[in-house]
Amino acid sequence: GAYCAETVPKVANIVVRLIQEPFKEHINMEAETEYFYDMLSAAIKILIEHIMAKCGPSFVDMTRVNWANIEDVGDSSPYASKIKTILQDEIPLIRSILSPLFFDNFCDRFASTFLPAFMNNIFKCKRIGLVGS
Repeated sequence: GAYCAETVPKVANIVVRLIQEPFKEHINMEAETEYFYDMLSAAIKILIEHIMAKCGPSFVDMTRVNWANIEDVGDSSPYASKIKTILQDEIPLIRSILSPLFFDNFCDRFASTFLPAFMNNIFKCKRIGLVGS
């Protein structure tokens, strides 16, 4: 990602140096740069949708727990363990393919997607008792 972001302006500068004078003012790579960022944004969106789709069944499992009958506090419930495993598997892989700047963007966008979905599913849970909360 960072390579393309750095390369497009460099290519434009090289073309401007090599092209005949009357055509130099017509060299503009803004559309190509914008297209690159649009593609990167779409790719990040797909990565987020992929993780959210994998977490979907765990969200459903969470809403099916009879929270009113929970009597003991435990370390983790099965749905939370599944979500944790998904994130532990997916996030390092995504981090390894994105530059730090684009990974930060991914994290911001993922948090903005995941947290509302998680909260929505909490509100779908029926009667949560004191211990269940």
